[in-house]
Amino acid sequence: MQGNPEALKKAAALLVEAKAPLIIADCVGRHPEAVSSLIDIAELLSIPVIDKGSRFNFPNTHPLDVTEGAGELMRKADVLLALDVQDLFGGLSALNRQTRETEYILSPSAKIIHVSMNDMLIHSWASDYQRLEAVDVPISGDTSVVLPELTRLCRQVIGNAEKSKDVRTARFNDVKENHERLRRGWSDEAHATASRKEIATAFLALEIWEVIKNEDWVLANGSSNGWARRLWDWTRPYQFLGRNGGAGIGYGMGASIGAALAHGGTGRVCVDIQGDGDLLMTPSALWTAAHHKIPLLMVIFNNQSFYNSEDHQVRTATFRNRPVETAGIGSHLDNPAINFAKMAESYGIYSEGPIQRSGDLRPALQRALKIVKEKHLPALVDVITEAR
Repeated sequence: MQGNPEALKKAAALLVEAKAPLIIADCVGRHPEAVSSLIDIAELLSIPVIDKGSRFNFPNTHPLDVTEGAGELMRKADVLLALDVQDLFGGLSALNRQTRETEYILSPSAKIIHVSMNDMLIHSWASDYQRLEAVDVPISGDTSVVLPELTRLCRQVIGNAEKSKDVRTARFNDVKENHERLRRGWSDEAHATASRKEIATAFLALEIWEVIKNEDWVLANGSSNGWARRLWDWTRPYQFLGRNGGAGIGYGMGASIGAALAHGGTGRVCVDIQGDGDLLMTPSALWTAAHHKIPLLMVIFNNQSFYNSEDHQVRTATFRNRPVETAGIGSHLDNPAINFAKMAESYGIYSEGPIQRSGDLRPALQRALKIVKEKHLPALVDVITEAR
């Protein structure tokens, strides 16, 4: 479905004339070829890009990637190009997790262009489309066909306004400098956590990356609390499957097995950074992986808690001036602690752990990777980590 021609012309004019444009993308990567189209328009106009991550939308190594730390850019933006954003209001605001109040971040004067198929989803009985956001230029269309045409129109407009080239170059350089500074800072922070008593989420992501970075890899599930995107090089659309759509627990293992099955015969290494509580919802999926000999590297992010619930209890207790010591009741997974390595072993899967020391982590991951690559079988490493 192509976008309305007049709306596309209006969008092109707004983007080219913008002093501080910004792109936010969410499901563009459902069509892998659309990722390169997004890169084209971003580079043409030197527009920074926020990747909301429901699919792989934009390489994290690209100088225009501002997926994290884009609050100031959003406050200064005069034109926003939203692409397949499922919850646009949520993407433009910050939620206070205690009061449930929202702070709108995008400048109220910013013009919003939204290219999506969202209008086809709205039904009277369900509100899964979330809070509706006012849009200045709504364009119903498939981004995989809209983006090339929008880029072509932008080139036409630029031809009549070449004097803005210096502005675009300066914007690109500013965004690139900040992007590189953030990447260096994240790397330094992750390396600094190696000496902690508990295995840090940043260090977990760093060690997995050191083991798989020379492989043709796919991250099927999980992110080690976002550190995989900060530290790894995400450059190809297939390298990240995206997040689950409903935020329900029990998603990770099934999605990962399905991804590994789909990539069978490609030589790609599928990785599942698997939450411990999430796995407890579908432990029999381990038997499925073993029975069908699914080559999958499973790394258990074992913080010994249904931590989303535990963290919410801590926040709520703090907000209400109540003691936080009981926050883990019903959410913390100890007494007894769960040994996921033994659980996997009982299903016939090669397993190691629980790993509790930083120095033991990489060798265990390397041995597990060898099983996946050479024997084409699943392997699991149970890693005790900090809470978040």
